[in-house]
Amino acid sequence: MIRSMGFDLHYHEIRTKLMYLLEVNTSGSMNDQEFIRVVGHLKDTELRQMWKVVNEEPRCEPAKQLKQRTFEETVLAENAAKAVTFMDFIPWASELRKKQREEVRRHHGFGKEEVEAFRQDFKAYAHADGIRPSDLRRLLTEKFPMLADKNTMQDHRARLSEVLGGTASSGLVAFLALARICHDFIEASKLKRERQAIQDTGFADAEVDEFRTLFMGQASPSGLPGSFSYRLAFDDVKLLLHNVVPLGHKNVQVLRKQVRLVNKHGIQGDDSVNFPEFLHLLRRLLDANFAGIARLGHGTQGRKERRPSDRRPSEAAT
Repeated sequence: MIRSMGFDLHYHEIRTKLMYLLEVNTSGSMNDQEFIRVVGHLKDTELRQMWKVVNEEPRCEPAKQLKQRTFEETVLAENAAKAVTFMDFIPWASELRKKQREEVRRHHGFGKEEVEAFRQDFKAYAHADGIRPSDLRRLLTEKFPMLADKNTMQDHRARLSEVLGGTASSGLVAFLALARICHDFIEASKLKRERQAIQDTGFADAEVDEFRTLFMGQASPSGLPGSFSYRLAFDDVKLLLHNVVPLGHKNVQVLRKQVRLVNKHGIQGDDSVNFPEFLHLLRRLLDANFAGIARLGHGTQGRKERRPSDRRPSEAAT
């Protein structure tokens, strides 16, 4: 829903920001007031980030030109007689973000970089009248390889067959609409796996948030730019753990073995982990007190039994 409203946020950004705001709620859903609070927080964060940017010196010529066109020739020109304050800045920034969100909505919740990536792929397959159904199915499965995983997509099999079973040629906008449906299928599957991993590992909500921050600080995207699928390479796992526990040659080999035991959705031979796998990896390391890691205190209180009512709100992440 957040994406459909024009907020260009990837999965982990939405999870982090929504969970931070709604951590006291254990109902598994949010009411109208809570949703309004979330949207208000996102808008406020956007404005403050934009204010920070316009007060910094641009690092490259294109950014300098963009700042001059969008800010200096409008806000500064209208307030030439005085210093521009945050309150002067808010109306201009709010209007600009409104236009940007409208563009994201027109593109079915995809941001500028994502749309450009889709556009290039679409051009490679498209003909004068659009893209043929057979090429469309091929393109979608290339962009979303998880669609071919029957276990992952079992909850969406009927709808997926309907999406991929079209008979008419499609233009770019129609292609983006189908890509959004496929993307949402995968997001739902990702959320389901994450919920299961949290339940299986028994980590507390605060621990999950901390681990997510660590994960996103090192993870790299694989798939759509900036939003689709993040994985932590083995070298990055080593780097994270090296900061807190000794990692000699023997421990590195043990760690690699543990990574391979939890790696369920990576490429064969790719010693990397997604976030649910990262949680399972940490649980295994803590339970085995790998390199004395249990002294850090995470998960040493015993596994937390999580009832359905303990699960945190997530409906806005789709």
